[in-house]
Amino acid sequence: MTMKPRHDFTPCVPGALSGGLSRTEFFDGMVLSEADMKREQSYWQMKRRLTNRALGQGVVWGLTLHWDERSRCFTLCPGYGLSCCGDDLVVECPETVCERDLIDPCSEEFRRLFVDPKNPCADPCEVRPDAPVEACLMLEYVECPEDPRQVFEDPCAELPKGCRFGAVRETTRLRLVPPPPAPPPGPMERFCARIAEIREQLAKAAEASGDAPPPEPLFAGTGPQARITAAPLDANDLATAAYAEPLPAEVGATATITMLGDSSDEVKFTLEPMPGFFFTSFTQDGFDQPVGQILMGFATTASAESLTNGVGIDAVAVIAPLFGTGPSLRVTYRIEAARGDATTITAEVLAVEELPERRDCVSVLEEGLFLDTDPACQVRTMLMAVLCGWFRGQLGTAPCAEGEEEVDPARAAIAWAICWLAWRLVWELDATTDAGKAAEDCLRKLFQEWCAGMHYKGPRCEHNLHGIVLGCVKVHPNGRIECFDEWARRRHVLTGPLLSHWGAQFGLAPLDVAASRLARWICCVAATPAAQMPQLPGEAAALFSFGNGGFLAGQELAAGATLGQATVNSVRPATPLDMIGRVIDLIAGPERMPLSAAPGVDLFTLQGGGLQLAVPRGAPAGLRERAANREAIRVLLAREMAEAPPMARPAMESVLDEVAGTLTAGMLRAPTDSPLFGHMVRAIEAHEADIPSLRALIAMDPERAVDLVRPELRAEDGFTDEAVADKAMGLVYGAAVKTLRDGAGAILEQARAREDDEAFVRADLEEAATVSALRTALNPNLQGRGLTLANIRAIAARAAKRG
Repeated sequence: MTMKPRHDFTPCVPGALSGGLSRTEFFDGMVLSEADMKREQSYWQMKRRLTNRALGQGVVWGLTLHWDERSRCFTLCPGYGLSCCGDDLVVECPETVCERDLIDPCSEEFRRLFVDPKNPCADPCEVRPDAPVEACLMLEYVECPEDPRQVFEDPCAELPKGCRFGAVRETTRLRLVPPPPAPPPGPMERFCARIAEIREQLAKAAEASGDAPPPEPLFAGTGPQARITAAPLDANDLATAAYAEPLPAEVGATATITMLGDSSDEVKFTLEPMPGFFFTSFTQDGFDQPVGQILMGFATTASAESLTNGVGIDAVAVIAPLFGTGPSLRVTYRIEAARGDATTITAEVLAVEELPERRDCVSVLEEGLFLDTDPACQVRTMLMAVLCGWFRGQLGTAPCAEGEEEVDPARAAIAWAICWLAWRLVWELDATTDAGKAAEDCLRKLFQEWCAGMHYKGPRCEHNLHGIVLGCVKVHPNGRIECFDEWARRRHVLTGPLLSHWGAQFGLAPLDVAASRLARWICCVAATPAAQMPQLPGEAAALFSFGNGGFLAGQELAAGATLGQATVNSVRPATPLDMIGRVIDLIAGPERMPLSAAPGVDLFTLQGGGLQLAVPRGAPAGLRERAANREAIRVLLAREMAEAPPMARPAMESVLDEVAGTLTAGMLRAPTDSPLFGHMVRAIEAHEADIPSLRALIAMDPERAVDLVRPELRAEDGFTDEAVADKAMGLVYGAAVKTLRDGAGAILEQARAREDDEAFVRADLEEAATVSALRTALNPNLQGRGLTLANIRAIAARAAKRG
């Protein structure tokens, strides 16, 4: 009689994939073997390691490493970390590991530190460089067998047949290992390399044909260089113009500045580093210049006599980068200046010496924040990807779309034009050439690699070891540790507590605390009842002011009604979008008169909303005052305005208004030797808040102005009679009027000098002839040397831009 099996032993579920973890399936009466128990342990170990690998590798907390130079020992503090294989790295107590415990100069493991990573098959016995090399301090996962026990395989045997370990302790140890290999190049690095090859081929082709090499792409880095600048000085030692030429740090490089038709007695010329660099030392004709005076450039002034005879300067400067890494250069210059028909300044680079690169903290930061790629190329690549990717994306069909729609030819033309322009601006490549088409293929491949790279394929171990790096050391071939950097190549597992701890160092609230505060606000808003239109008694209306306007709720007002003391000039419907725009304009727009003082308002009604937006009419007091001042000047110069051509009148009014706003009473020259003028000027200056300029003085009216300053004049001798004060104000006021009328006469002459078919307009105020004529007319009425050319140019420029 045959017995049927109690279970159907199907080997696997249909369609199940191969692989996976296997666990022991226990049942009553099962005979357990060593393999069964180890299978169970292995199952839970792999489960834990898979979870750990998903978290990342590095320090979770603690594991600080201190180096004692005197004892030549490391102190490893307690902590917890995860290896790339998912092993738990636990240090329970502080441990001390000395240099002699880490390094055995006679061991092959130590000699492996000096093997070239590019040639791992080299004989370590033959590789013994004199310079120290970098090595990593790795906290490695190890297993230590423990608890040896006797083995009784035969229950009848009297003597054991051997011993085996009954336990395994999971622990760690410190080791010196070579630095991990550099990661393979990413998509952007490969793209930059391909474009560099295309540009190199273009450069070779241009060299072979004798053409100019292709221009440098956007953001191409420049080495240390300087520039020569020159400026002629006017009688007030102020620069009336400026000229600049770059001077690369290359032997034989020259820069020449030629100033034609300049009548300045002196010329100031400067040798200064380009932005991003500075001078660390500067020697002129064998004499060292103070460091504080030459950091941003060396300047000297040449007189007319020295320029006629010729000026020659020999200088040696050390140019260093202001931020980041890069070589410092010692550059020898020869600067010559001479004056003949023109003033010419020439600078030449005679010698260039590259100094040893100095490592600083900024260079250390640069290593930690960026991959080993060219930052400028990364910026160019992202710019190209954004521009071309966006417009090309509008030509494609979205995945799972129903059918493919035809591409709009106009849209395709725009996309091509944008991409063509981007290639020219960013990479100086023409997309219509063969090189440009190859570059287009590179960009398409970049997007394909990005698409494939968006799939995360799991953690990658930098070493073939089970551990994490806790810092790096410099090791000499004699086995001595020269320096230790605990942050070099150190990695962390980014957990919430760690991020909160780092944020707290810079005053940031933990993310969960910030989220809790945001949640309190959200829940508070959620518990607040919806806003409703307030029910106001009778015909009343409520005005909620904000910014330069307000919302009117309740009664809807019509045109002609009153809102406070203001009259409603108009009522217009507004869409929600239009209402939002007007609200933003009231809050952040130009200055307006407050609702409480406005003579009139415009109301905008939100359709269906029951709200009206009140926008005040009228300029604020400050704007009204400026308009009144300008009107006073217009009345004062009514005769000159009437004689001026129609297009010249707005220009004349604007420039004289700017002149009146720039000049003060203290800048006026006394028309007579009478002391009354000076006393009155001092009295006016004591009221600077009320009379800050000639514009305010003219707008105030002379009689009102003299009444304002009488208290200050009573303490002066000779001002006991009010008529004397009136006479003194008349002198000052007359000098102000004469100054503006002389300026108006200069503009009038410039306008009359034009041909009938060439009108004088506002833009002509900035012409050199107009600026010179205005300066010639104004300065005889002013103290000292009057306004400089730079002052007049600034006044004319402001007037030319005014509407």
